[in-house]
Amino acid sequence: MSNDDPEVVVRLGERFVAQVETAPQPMQSSLHAALRRSWGKFYPTGRHDGRLGRSVAHLLHVLGKTEEAIDVLEQSLAVETGVESAKTLFNLAVCLRAKGRWAQAADALTRAAELDPADGATQELSAQTRVMVEAQQAGVESADAWLGRGEVHRGSGRWAEAAVCYQQSLQLRPDQPEVACNLGLVLHEMGRLPEAKGALQRALA
Repeated sequence: MSNDDPEVVVRLGERFVAQVETAPQPMQSSLHAALRRSWGKFYPTGRHDGRLGRSVAHLLHVLGKTEEAIDVLEQSLAVETGVESAKTLFNLAVCLRAKGRWAQAADALTRAAELDPADGATQELSAQTRVMVEAQQAGVESADAWLGRGEVHRGSGRWAEAAVCYQQSLQLRPDQPEVACNLGLVLHEMGRLPEAKGALQRALA
């Protein structure tokens, strides 16, 4: 198989992704340059599929080049359809969230859910992202305000939304065992048992 084959790029990306964060800076720089060259070469030809765009974007994101990852994913979406587009939209939303672009992330997740309504991960991330958009619009900033919103969502059985609010409250004021406990209970309801255990242990520490 030729080194010009996009499949080679995908496989190499998957092989190196676990080592990228700990690689020496010169190696990271070389990988970054190689990724940009590969994408610049293959994208205009239309010979790539969604996996290539997502693999390149994921590595760029891990390298701290999230804006470049967003560009790659948006370019990839221009030639994708169906479920492949849904996967790329999900990855795009993750990158947009990392840059604090909550409204755009919510839009990407809405589009992804329309293309693949059965994807539970998309539904959960979409709910969490909507919470952040609403809080941003409402000017929610304090730990108490996030806690209050979490209690409202929890009381209505909106576990994903409640979890986000509790996490934001704890981020602003870590020493809140009761909030950590509530977070653990909500995560348990969501079936995220290892995370629930961690939150409950934090509450008891």
